[in-house]
Formats: sequence, C-alpha cells, structure tokens
Amino acid sequence: MHLYYWLACAAFCALVLGEHGPPRKVEMEGLLELVQSPSETYRSPCWQTGSTVTCLPGFFIIGGAKCGTTDLAMRLNKHPLLALSHHKEPHWWTRCSTYRKKPCPSHDNMNALNISLQAYLKNWEHEELVSKNQLAFEASCSTISDFRQGYVIPQLLKRVYREYSSKLKFLLIARNPVARAWSDYVYFKTRILIKKQEKSKAIDLPDPKEFHEWITDEISHFRTCNLRYTPVDCILNKLPQRWDLRRAVIKHGLYHPVLELWLQSFEPTQFLVLSSESYFANTSKYLKQTIDFLGLPEYTKEELSEALMSGIANEKETLLDVLPPATHHHLSVIKMLPETKELMISFHKPFQEKFVTLSRQTWQGTNH
Repeated sequence: MHLYYWLACAAFCALVLGEHGPPRKVEMEGLLELVQSPSETYRSPCWQTGSTVTCLPGFFIIGGAKCGTTDLAMRLNKHPLLALSHHKEPHWWTRCSTYRKKPCPSHDNMNALNISLQAYLKNWEHEELVSKNQLAFEASCSTISDFRQGYVIPQLLKRVYREYSSKLKFLLIARNPVARAWSDYVYFKTRILIKKQEKSKAIDLPDPKEFHEWITDEISHFRTCNLRYTPVDCILNKLPQRWDLRRAVIKHGLYHPVLELWLQSFEPTQFLVLSSESYFANTSKYLKQTIDFLGLPEYTKEELSEALMSGIANEKETLLDVLPPATHHHLSVIKMLPETKELMISFHKPFQEKFVTLSRQTWQGTNH
C-alpha cells in the first residue's frame, strides 16, 4: 500500500512540477511588467506611478515551519522602522489561489495576475511605509522550499526585484529537525482533532507509533528518491507535501539542500541564519542581531522592552483551548518513541553537519 501511494504521488509531482527550473514565461513576463524598478529613495523596494507609491517587501523570514517564525516576526514588528504584512504568512510567492483560496503569482492572464498582485500589496500600508521610510517584511514559512507552483522562488525574486535584489534580506530560523518534526506532527494532528470535533467525528489523538510509521515511510521514500535525484530535487519536486492523509514532516527539516539552492541566486551576506533554540534562550540578543543585520537603528530601551513583552501565545495551547479537557493531558505528556528519535538523528546528521558549515558563510558567520 505504501509503495502504491509513493508511486502515485511521484507521478503526480512529476506531472505537475517537473524538474525545478526557471519561472514560467507568462508569469515571469507579467510580473516584470507589473512590478517596476524600485526607487532608491525608500528603504523598501517601492516605485511611483503618478501620485501612487507601491511597495514590495524588502525582507523575508523564509522559514522554517514550527521554528518560531511567528514569535520572531511579531517581536520584530515592534521596531518603528519595520512593517510586517497584515497577514503574517501571505504565502503569495509559493501557493496558488486554489490552495487555501489565497492569491499568488500563478495566473495565465495579466488581469488575473494584476488582481492577485494588488491583493498581496494590500498587506502593507504604503503611505506609512513612505512617510516613516519603513522596511516592509513578511514571514511566510513556505518561502524557503514550497516550490509547488513549478518555479524556483529565489530565481523568481531575483528577476522580479531587478537591481534591488542585491539589497534583499532573508532570515532562516532553524530548529533541531528531530524536535521540529515531532512538533509539526502533533500540531497537524491537533488541527485535525479540532476539525473532527467540529463535525462531531471520532477523535484520533496523536500516536507515537503512528508518528514512527510516518517517519519510517518518509525516510524510505527520500532515500529511494535520492538514488536517482539530488536531495534538493527530492525535497522540492519529488516528495509530496502530503500522502495517504499524512503530512510530510522530515523534509521540512532538511535545511542544507534548500539553503544551498538559495545561495545560487543571492550572496551569503544577504542571509541571517538563527538557531531556534538559541533565539528562545536569549531573545533579546537575537532581536538585536537581526536589527543589526537589517542595517536599522538599534531598538531604544523602551522599544526593546515592548518587543520582549509581545511574544505570541503558544499556538498549541491556543488549539487546546477548543478541545475537550480529556485530550489535554494526553497531548501534554506524549513523546516520540526512543527508536524514532534515534532513526531521525541518524538520518539528519550528515545534513545538519553540512548546514552548520554552510551557515558559517552567511552574514552572522562573517560578521560575528
């Protein structure tokens, strides 16, 4: 049964995505026509049409999922010269409008593309961006590796942003991939619990044995794929986001192959890589480091104090609020099986070693 799903999904991915390559011509040419060359007057990449100033984000928190992107983005947004998108994760560059009903650049005509682009741009108040000369940013955790539209995001950004592309800033906050995978699984299952509860269906609690099966299957699929394709091809194009009602959790912790791909389009100094564990252990230090990386004035004492007080309530706890009390204890005490942890540590070790080495070439490695 597992082989059947793997072959079916592989065929689907190959049909829809193909090899990762340049953006499709219609979308690329359309975006180049709609997005004008940014003016050097503004901190954000803005351009003026008549009396109207329009701005795109100049800073992206590109991932990773379940690593602290929301907490980091909300705290950074307390800096007076940063402007977070109204929707913290627009997913505009990565996900089609048929996915979660959100707009993106995947359209086959200029009118639809322009409507989609304008909806994305409404994430920022452009008058305030201009008057305060703020840096617009967003934090879609899908940006780093969700290329299901059939184009490579860093290649797309580099061409659309033109000369401003050398000024773009990217931040990746990466968590221990073993802990990240478990957190992702529990969160995904908890979301399903809520949906089932809303429809009065039987509740299926997260199960360490089930998680072990997920991990075993996904690692097996990855290794089979890697016999024919590079790791980055397997992550981006060959492995499905979900199959057999499961969520892929291993591949989202494979940071090295996708960061290496991004570095083919942008300079290492345009990237800041943070450890999720280090960030939460010393939030003040890494907020200051991020502001330094962005070339912005330091937080004042009052601004930093407000930023440190503005953390996000744990999303899992928020979800628990709407679940029956009987499920709370189970969700608070379950842990992955020891053999699952050992399997993932062994699998991730070579990728993590390369990721640490690659991270040293980015901004913080050359400036600190």
